[in-house]
This record gives sequence, C-alpha cells and structure tokens, in this order.
Amino acid sequence: MASTSFSLRLEMDMDERRYDRDAVDFVRQSYEPLAPVKVQTHEGRTRFAENTIVVVVEGAGEDADGELEPWLAERFEALNQAIAHAHRMAREAGHAGYEWSWVKVVADGGIFVNVKTDASSQLPDDAAAMVCKARLDASKGVFGPQAKCAFIPSRESYAEQLETAIEGDKSRDAGRASADNAINERAHVQATQALDNGSVISRELYNLAQADGEARKLDALAEDLVALAGEEARERVAPVVPPAFDVDYTLWEVFYQDGSGKTFDSATVAFR
Repeated sequence: MASTSFSLRLEMDMDERRYDRDAVDFVRQSYEPLAPVKVQTHEGRTRFAENTIVVVVEGAGEDADGELEPWLAERFEALNQAIAHAHRMAREAGHAGYEWSWVKVVADGGIFVNVKTDASSQLPDDAAAMVCKARLDASKGVFGPQAKCAFIPSRESYAEQLETAIEGDKSRDAGRASADNAINERAHVQATQALDNGSVISRELYNLAQADGEARKLDALAEDLVALAGEEARERVAPVVPPAFDVDYTLWEVFYQDGSGKTFDSATVAFR
C-alpha cells in the first residue's frame, strides 16, 4: 500500500494572457477539492499561451520513489478527472476553459520533472512511472552531476511531433476540399440535368425567382443548387481545431545547474 506520509499542493501557473479574476475563481473552484491551490501567473514567452500545473509533493525523499510512484499515479488519475470535469463545466458555461500544457512535479530530494499533456490536457497513464524513473536515474548519476530538471518529452521532440501532426491535418483538410469539389461538381451536373428535365425543384426555384421579379436564367438556378450542395458539404466537415495525436515520450530533455541541456533517449538509456 502506498505511503500516506506525502502531502500535495497545486500551483496553477497561468500565462498572463489567460490570467484574470474569473480565471482565478474558476481554477480554484475546479481544483481545490484535490489539494490546496495557489494560482499564479507568468509572462507570456511563446506565441500561444502555455499554462502549467505545478504538483508540489512534500515528504518525498531520495529513497521514497518506490512508494511515491503508486501514490502519484492515484493523484494523477484524480487530476485527469478534475481537468476533464473542469472542461465540461467551462463548455456548459459557454466559454473555452483553460488548457494545461505541462504538469511539473516538484518533490523533495530529486530533480523537477515536466510531463507534456495531450490535446485535452490529460496526462498519460504512465506519467507517474516516467516521473519516478527520471528521479531515480538522476539520483543514480545516469544524467551526470548537477542535473536540475527534465522535460518529457523534450520540447524539441514535441515541437517536431506537433509539426508532423499539423501537416497531417493539412493533408486531411486537402482531402476534404477535394471531396467538397467532387460533391460540388456532381451537384452541378445533377442540377443541370434537373433543369433540362424540368424537375420540381428547378421549377420551384424558377417560380421563386419570378415572384421576386428577377426571372433568373436556368444556369443561375443551377448555381443555387451547387451552392446548397456546397453548404451541406461544409456542414459535414469538422471545425478546425489543434490536431490531437499520440505523444511520443521517448526523448527527454535534461537541464543542468549551469543552464545547459542534453537530449536523453529513455529507450537506450543514453544521451544523443
């Protein structure tokens, strides 16, 4: 059974572009059932706002990782549930809510470990195992002396994965556009045939045009049908959102007291 000697508090570090009184109130209400919450802000350093949940664990010495991992896994599961609930509450209230880009674990007697969340701000199932593995490797000297913190995955690795996902999303959008064009072309042919055959829909459109005093030509009526088909096609296309993808956590980034950093391959247990 996991030790109960650990204590938890949360520091919700928000980008200044997302920080206001409403944000503070909402975040406190959402996460205080888990642990004491402090909401703070930092200067926006990137193009897009990044919010970080700092998980502060007290009572975790260098030899406590065996007990820390199952305890932390339970807290991460509860945190994921709280994040999902907060997102639902935000949607019901009619606003976008607050996304969390990283979860940073600060525990006694070890390095700080930052774990990337997914597109819905959720931690992976093995997040606690990765955190404790990084702490253990650091304590054994695997990273060398004066290791200060780790990013899992490395920020460079994540940026490359995100770029690949965006390119894949663009390809899917191009595929949808091609499908749209095919639908429009087929609708144009069908509309022209309908007009040639004097179908009911073409006659109704023509009568409406006459009622408006416009007496539009048959090709204009065909364009109306094409526009309707195009609108239906657009409604079937999902709204554009940041791409969701499975994050690869293999490559880590280890930083040292002097500010330098190295890329660590967790699969080969060696630096690149």
